[in-house]
Amino acid sequence: MADHMGGGHGLSWRETTPQVSRYRHPPGSAEALRRDAIAEISRSFTRTVEDLGWMDGAACVEIGGDAFFPRKGEPSRAQKKICAGCPVREQCEEFGEGQGYGLWGGKSRNARRDAKRARRQAGQVAA
Repeated sequence: MADHMGGGHGLSWRETTPQVSRYRHPPGSAEALRRDAIAEISRSFTRTVEDLGWMDGAACVEIGGDAFFPRKGEPSRAQKKICAGCPVREQCEEFGEGQGYGLWGGKSRNARRDAKRARRQAGQVAA
């Protein structure tokens, strides 16, 4: 009797129904797009973690991050001294360009902005 449930041609419905793996979805389907997006986020996160490996060599690692996020008006000379002798100061400053707050590479947000503007203007002059 099961042989005749597939439309009367002698095959069962399991044999006539296309099998779609529950782990694979047709390209372009919402699930496939979701899966691809999650995979890209995972790859991006892995790249980010690898890219930030330089932080392990920072002079501030032992001190703690709070000291490098002073409140407005708080002195930051001591932190800047630590940054001055840091072996990864340049990477830190470069990373800090994308950060809105804190001391990165020994520079405040305003100092980073001014340095970026000066580099951009120097590049325009040289061009």
